[in-house]
Amino acid sequence: RNAIADYPHGIFDSWPQKEVELYYTDVAGDNMFTASSISIGTKEACFDTYNDVDFFVINSSTTKACKITTTCEAGYNIDCEIYDSNGNLIAWDANYGQVNKAFPLYAGKNYFIKFYNYDNMPGEYTITLS
Repeated sequence: RNAIADYPHGIFDSWPQKEVELYYTDVAGDNMFTASSISIGTKEACFDTYNDVDFFVINSSTTKACKITTTCEAGYNIDCEIYDSNGNLIAWDANYGQVNKAFPLYAGKNYFIKFYNYDNMPGEYTITLS
């Protein structure tokens, strides 16, 4: 299995109830060393288990502002932390609900984005970088 995929999910028939297809929903790494690459745009992700965290890495060829937002089911409390390539925390968003955070990207630098559900609940979410 792919090193950045966490947990196999199954799609079930309604009758008889049996698993018909396995797929990997979570495409994020669990730490900075296994972080999945992300770019400007939208990406689907998933907290597969309780206490799951998702790491992504972004690298920009130009210096610009970046805005991160998330969307998910009502009642989820997604937070994020942003680290530079040395592992220093440079920004975070820990408001209740969805992530809505802007930070600067400098050309040629890697930035690691850690997402987690403060309530430690599994579930799917969408990340938008603009």
